[in-house]
Parts: sequence; C-alpha cells; structure tokens
Amino acid sequence: MCYITVFGPTHSGKSTLMGYIHTKDMSEIEYRQQVHKIRKEISNEGLTYYSDMELAYFVDTGKDERRKYVGEKVSSIGTSKRIHILDDLCADFSFIDTPGSDIVYSEQYSGQFRGDYGIYLIESTLLYNLRYMEHDSKEYHELQYRIFAPLFLWNIYKDIRNIVIVISKMDMINYDESMYAWICNHFLQIPCLNNVSILPISIDVYRKESENIYSKSELMNYYDGETLIEKLMQFGKEGDYKKTENLLAFIDRTFWERQVIRVKVLYGRIIKGDVVQIGPLKGDEKNIYVKHKIEKIKKDGVEVHNLDAGDIGTIHIPSYFQEQSKYTKKRTTIICGENDSVEKGNLLYITIDYNALKASERECIKLLKIADSIGIVWLGRSVNVTVVGIMRKGSICNLILFNQNTEPSSFIMPNSVKGGLLINKFALQLSNKHFISGKLTELTQLSDEHKVVFWYTKYADIDYEKLFYDEVVAEFNMEKGDNGDIISYRIDMSDFVQMLSRLRKFIKENGIVEYSLIIDR
Repeated sequence: MCYITVFGPTHSGKSTLMGYIHTKDMSEIEYRQQVHKIRKEISNEGLTYYSDMELAYFVDTGKDERRKYVGEKVSSIGTSKRIHILDDLCADFSFIDTPGSDIVYSEQYSGQFRGDYGIYLIESTLLYNLRYMEHDSKEYHELQYRIFAPLFLWNIYKDIRNIVIVISKMDMINYDESMYAWICNHFLQIPCLNNVSILPISIDVYRKESENIYSKSELMNYYDGETLIEKLMQFGKEGDYKKTENLLAFIDRTFWERQVIRVKVLYGRIIKGDVVQIGPLKGDEKNIYVKHKIEKIKKDGVEVHNLDAGDIGTIHIPSYFQEQSKYTKKRTTIICGENDSVEKGNLLYITIDYNALKASERECIKLLKIADSIGIVWLGRSVNVTVVGIMRKGSICNLILFNQNTEPSSFIMPNSVKGGLLINKFALQLSNKHFISGKLTELTQLSDEHKVVFWYTKYADIDYEKLFYDEVVAEFNMEKGDNGDIISYRIDMSDFVQMLSRLRKFIKENGIVEYSLIIDR
C-alpha cells in the first residue's frame, strides 16, 4: 500500500474531497446516521453546524477544526489544523489530508514528506485572481507564493511526476472552458510542471454528487483526460523505497497516554524486539541519544511483526515513555538502527548549484551574509538555521548552517550501506520565501575544543572591543583598516549563539561590506 498526500492552499476543498470519497459507498441510511451523530457532537461542543461543511466534518473531527476560526491570517468557518490519515477509503491507497492554513506550515511540510504520491488541490477562483492583479504588487507575489510554494517543495523531495494538480470548485467559475485553459497555461509555464497532469473537479455537497472524480463530467466535456480515481489507479501500489538500507524512520506523532509513536519508515525495516536509537532529544542543557527496545508494532490498527520502508504505523516502546521526564522530542528527532553507521553534528555543510536556480533565487543567495537566518525543511520539519559560513566559487555556493537557539540542536543522518548519507537533498527557504534545493555534504559537531575564526575585509572605523564579550574573545590580530582575524578558542555553545547575535548587530552598525566565517576543525 502507498500513501497519497492531499495538499494545497486553505479552502481548496481538501477535507471535502476526502469526506466525499469516504462516504461514496455509504447507503443513504448509514450516511444520515453518521451525519446525525456529527451534528449531535457539534451541538454538544457548543458549536454551530454548517451544512456546506457536511462532508468535511467526516475528516475534520477536532473541536478547533469545527469552530469558526478568526485570526490574522485565516477568517473562515473551520479549517484543518492537523494531519488526518485515512486508511479505509481505498483498498490500494491511504490518504494523508493536510492543513492548508498558513498558521500550521509545520503540518503541511510533514504531510508532504510522508506521501508517496500527491494530489495538489487548488480552488479555481484563487488562481484565476492572479490574472487581474498587478504583477509587481506585493499581493501578487504573496499569492504566487501561497499557490506555488507547496509544489516547489514537493519537487525538491519527491518526483514531480508522482503528482496530479486538481482544480477544484469549478462550479464557482461556471465550468468555463476559457478560464480553465488560462489556469492550465499558468501552471504549464513553470518548467518543472510541464508534464504534470491537471484535471478539473467539482463537488455538490448538498446533493452528494461530483464531476470528474468517479465519472466524466458532461458539464466539462472539453476535458478529455482521466477521472481523479482513474488517475490515482495509475500510480504505483508502493512507493520507491529501499528496504535493504540502514534504518531511518520519521516520527510523525507521539501518543503519551498510549505510549506509542507513529512513524513512517523511510529506509530499512523496523522489527518487533529490535533496539533502536532515538535522537537527538533535549536533555539537561544538551542533546542526547537514547536506545530502547520495541515491544509491539501496529499497522492499520492490526498488530504486525515489522514495518517496511514506506510503511506508516505505531511502535510501542514502554521504556522510552518511562524516562520521559529526562528528555523531550525535538523537531530534528528521528529513529535509526542501534548499530547503524550515522553522522551527527550541529553544523550542516550545504552545497548549492547556482545553475539550478532562477535569477531571483541566485540574487538571494548572493546577498546572504554571515548571521543571516534561513529555513531548512529537515525530514518534514521546518527548522530555522543561521548562516555561519559562506564560500562562493564559480557556479557553486557552499554554506555552513547552525541551528541558533537557546540550546542548539544537533542533527543525525544514517549513512547508506554503500557509503554517503542516506538523504542528502534538502529544501532551504530563502528570505523571499522561495524554496531551493541544497545538497548536504557533511555533518560535524562544533564543541568546546574547536577554534572559530571570524575573517573580515574592507573595514569601516571599528571599535573591536564592542564585538564580543571579553571572556569569549581570546586574541585580536588586526589593526583598524587592515584585513585580519579575530580568533576565539574553546567557545562554549551558548556563547557561540550570543556571538552570532552580536555579530549581526556589529556588522550593521559598522558598515562592513564583505565578511566571511571560517571554522577550523
């Protein structure tokens, strides 16, 4: 079985689509019984029932998803706030329904990372609005990002051919052929989307009828492609995973009361009775790694002996939860084999190829400076990192990234049995919010024994004593106006974080126009 992620902007109809597929084979009596139960639940929670949300209610079961939400970024009646895994909709697939709201980006990234194939759902009117906006306006660029960023992120981590773009709510544009053609052309102008399938759908919630989902639509006879279900059946029955590799499992969710962890196995195999390594975890002022035995495994609610690569299931690890007071899970926490070869570190060495970037993205990379903050999507989790090293040569830019936090995070990545990191392709999010691809070439640990060298050129009139705390700076080797080094030995990690913050302010106040950082390991 493989997993299909349903993702896209908020109010595209993702939960409605999932609810429609979920209830398609229900008898009228069963359907009305289920609706009556839902209405009673909503009433007991003191909420208002909205008939146009009827199908979505089958998926969005949380109180916070069924209430009227009003916030700075979303003003609507209900919207998914978390991932819902639906494994009873189809014999061949399980669906992962993701939130579209801007306030839960972490759940969007996590959902995309877990899918083998994707349905990108977007409301017809949302995209068509671009046609009437000023192309240089802030609103235009924000809407462009909202629409296309999820697709660019998918393209970095997945095969873009394993996706179908679904234009929903076609009834809102009266099934207009010319408007649909404009929408398709807008997608197809983007090089990575040239060969992606696009199909239009519509769902009548009140009549429980649909267009182009199970059967071809007479209202859109200009569309001559497959229905959505036919298209999904063309996808493979399994994702492209390697079961013979070292273990790498992504932690989806922790259920403390049941003492289980829901995971997706990306590489290798989890077997009942195995001891696995979990980390990094936040301990007493440091990152720690623990080893625990798996007592029980379940998949689709049924106890099984193992989870293979590509599977999603729950693992029961009582000893891990018995020690929960000693540590907490971090966004970078993963599960790997007890004795597998792994790389650990708090410094990420990333290589970026300028030739693979658009002009605006190349400009953003060229403007990056030491102490700038960017994002990295680490196995489905968004992590803010600080640029602590830059080397540009020809068409290549090498970055050294550090997770600047009150307690700096470490990262762990298993090695492939053939050598090299199991996963080395990652998405970086730049200051203009664009996602670009970077190759992870190395993980290293910066500790108290490392020497850090800050190298400046083209100085303004600088008072060096204002740069760092006296107890951190060990030696000055420069004069005003000269090139030179500021050398610090045996730097504590918390001091290093403070230094980066002071460095940023120092650069701005003193008009330094060129600088870099070298870490001598």
